Amino acid sequence: MRLLMLTGMACGGAVHAAEAPIEKLVIKGDAAVLKLSADDKRPYQLDLNKSNWDAKLCSAQVRREGGVVTITVKLNNKLLGAGCGLEIAGNLKPGKQVELGLAAVKGSIRGAYSAIRVDSKAVDLTLEGKAASLSMSADAIRAQAKGAYDKLAFKGQALTLAFEGSSRDMVFDGQAVKAKVRLTDAKPSGSLSLDATTGKLALTLPKSATLQYEVRGAAASVDSKLPSTAGAPLKLSARGQALKVAVEAD
Repeated sequence: MRLLMLTGMACGGAVHAAEAPIEKLVIKGDAAVLKLSADDKRPYQLDLNKSNWDAKLCSAQVRREGGVVTITVKLNNKLLGAGCGLEIAGNLKPGKQVELGLAAVKGSIRGAYSAIRVDSKAVDLTLEGKAASLSMSADAIRAQAKGAYDKLAFKGQALTLAFEGSSRDMVFDGQAVKAKVRLTDAKPSGSLSLDATTGKLALTLPKSATLQYEVRGAAASVDSKLPSTAGAPLKLSARGQALKVAVEAD
């Protein structure tokens, strides 16, 4: 079902193109599968694709207030893959905000955004593009991200992350953290902070990079192909109980 043309809201088949552009998309409630993009070469639109839908038990309500569109999802079973299912597929104008407050969310977010924020219980997302800020908080997070994200912040009880690209501010926080990070700038700078009860970090840097690192833990091991250089533009700080940190240069 075509829900919105993102220069305005569709109502009774009509598109109110005079309305202000969408500045922020908020999706909250139970669960949904996402296929979001931000591509200025494609029409700006938003579709709701329903499966096993029972209108008496399930709903997807849409509200617009100024430049903010909010979709609230209620399902008869909050677990993905059971009962009513909802896929939200859309293309936004680049540079806008996405905020997800779903209990469970999986899918993909591609393109350029000002900010992406996820607050959930279970997350399984693939991201590709860029944003000033990408943050996720959930009980369980599985994420793959590729691109340029000025600030990365992930917090979860169980966090599995693969990231390739550039970022100047990275924070990974959780009970059990497993992260693979490949920084692609020739001379990466900024900070990477890992705070985990049990953590495993595999960091890959260009051979031209310099790194200052500190790893503290009751049981901690470091295998680094680069020396720790005081005052280096890239700083790694890891602390926890059981930590394993590996640094490669290629």
